[in-house]
Amino acid sequence: SELSRHGKERFRVVVQTPSGKKSIVFNTLAEANRGRQRLEKLHRQDFEKPVAELIEEYQTHCVTERQYRPRTAHVEHRRLSGIFLQKADMRLSRLTRAKAEALTQALWVRGNRKSGAERLAVATNRYDGRLLGRFGEWACKAKYIPENPFVGLMPTGKANVGKVHLTTDERVKWVRACEDAMARGSELALAALFCLYRGTRAAEIMQRCVRDVDDLGRKLIISGAKTQAGNRRLSIPEALRG
Repeated sequence: SELSRHGKERFRVVVQTPSGKKSIVFNTLAEANRGRQRLEKLHRQDFEKPVAELIEEYQTHCVTERQYRPRTAHVEHRRLSGIFLQKADMRLSRLTRAKAEALTQALWVRGNRKSGAERLAVATNRYDGRLLGRFGEWACKAKYIPENPFVGLMPTGKANVGKVHLTTDERVKWVRACEDAMARGSELALAALFCLYRGTRAAEIMQRCVRDVDDLGRKLIISGAKTQAGNRRLSIPEALRG
């Protein structure tokens, strides 16, 4: 506190900056306290990591602490970087609930650049919503922000359920095409046909090694699957055992 040249009490807040000191004068103590708190908040934000660095740190956390597979961590990193593409230098603490809602509302109406569709699928937007929620939860636990601004922010609409299956005629044509390719020595055709017969993921077959063929060619051991339940033993169709 100090007196002005007119003898009136006023309050001065002194701020230390890299280039020196600067001061701001307020008429009342309440105004000075509010100004000090605002300046302290801005000061902390100046030393915060930008959201681009937090995304990198979050990816490392997912690999080391959550035991994500490298590809899964890479996909999440790519999607988060795309969401914050225009805000890479933003400080996450400045993202209020209202700004987070505006950000997600813009996401839900994105177009699909690959297919040219006006909107991305509801399932895709829900994935991004859950991803933002996990990112915000991690940032809270890491003490970068006081609360998660993305809690409960999910798109409306119903996600498509299930996949399109081949018809009987299409299955017959698929088997014939695979058998013709196998006769010419194609190993990929054998993998594709096994996926059709046993309903496996393509990666589950492509990652197999010799020891996974067990019981004289009657069983195939699936290990290192996407989920724990995916680790299993499958019978090999008699037509493919050779």
